[in-house]
Amino acid sequence: MDRAQEELQFLSSSGVFKQSFTLIFKWKKIFTQITLALILPLFLIALVRSHIENTFIDKFNKDFDNYTQSEAIKKIVLFIVFEILYVTFLILFSLLSTSAVVYTIACIYAAKEITFKKVMSVVPRVWKRLLLTFIVGYAILFVFCFVGVLFLSLIIAFLGGNPIGIALIVIFAVLLLAGFIYIYMLWNLASVVSVLEKVKGCKAMKKSKVLIKGHLVVSIALFVFQVFAFGGISIVYEVFVVDGSLNLGVKILLGILCYVLMVIVALLVLVIQTVIYFVCKSYHHENIDRTLLADHLEASYGAYFRINDGPKELQLQPQPLEVV
Repeated sequence: MDRAQEELQFLSSSGVFKQSFTLIFKWKKIFTQITLALILPLFLIALVRSHIENTFIDKFNKDFDNYTQSEAIKKIVLFIVFEILYVTFLILFSLLSTSAVVYTIACIYAAKEITFKKVMSVVPRVWKRLLLTFIVGYAILFVFCFVGVLFLSLIIAFLGGNPIGIALIVIFAVLLLAGFIYIYMLWNLASVVSVLEKVKGCKAMKKSKVLIKGHLVVSIALFVFQVFAFGGISIVYEVFVVDGSLNLGVKILLGILCYVLMVIVALLVLVIQTVIYFVCKSYHHENIDRTLLADHLEASYGAYFRINDGPKELQLQPQPLEVV
């Protein structure tokens, strides 16, 4: 095994972040194209949705007494249809951007020529696997949170008035938060697995559970980074742009800056979670190999990435990494 590949397992949290920044700056052209084509529209859709939603709710509440029952129902139905379309496009661009970034990083690590046209040709062919993994991950997280909140509510209702009850509430709330973070990390890693390996859904989640062992700290660091980065930018936007008393020109500039920062953070998160995948593979001493595309892909672009520890596969040669 190539020494650089072996050293991937020794990357610390700061090393993973540094490597991710290096990849983005070194290959800024392809990442800029992906950002403008897939990640930026994702946030523009969210921005437009937020404006339309706020406008609709304000107008609906203001004119509610003037609506007939049929008019009110019609507007509610239109709003529900709009929300469904919003969620559909949000998931679509999220899956496409994830596929594009993951595939691009895989090509870079394989020292393989990569172009934006090639990325956009491959991405639609893997999004179905990613969609199934997304649905399974979301379902697991939803059920976990629903059951957890239900039990927490029962504890509060029956035991909340005494010291033992308060202690149980705190302990259960901490466990609930830890479980949420863990499942969320598995979900992120499973998305990368679904793009680079022939597994999807529950199998991808199980695979990510195996891979993440030994590198939980790096994954937790990524989660904390997401929370503080997106949370901090959102707070600044709400305080100074939405509710602030600044003049219109400053609000517009600050609003643009906030959305640009969110787009950059989103790209960085996708790159980091892909690098974490390679780090985890190295940690478990699994070969990272390059073989021909599956039949439905090799007709377009000969080589693809299949990642496992089979003895007959060719070893991928990653770019030299600095261990931090």
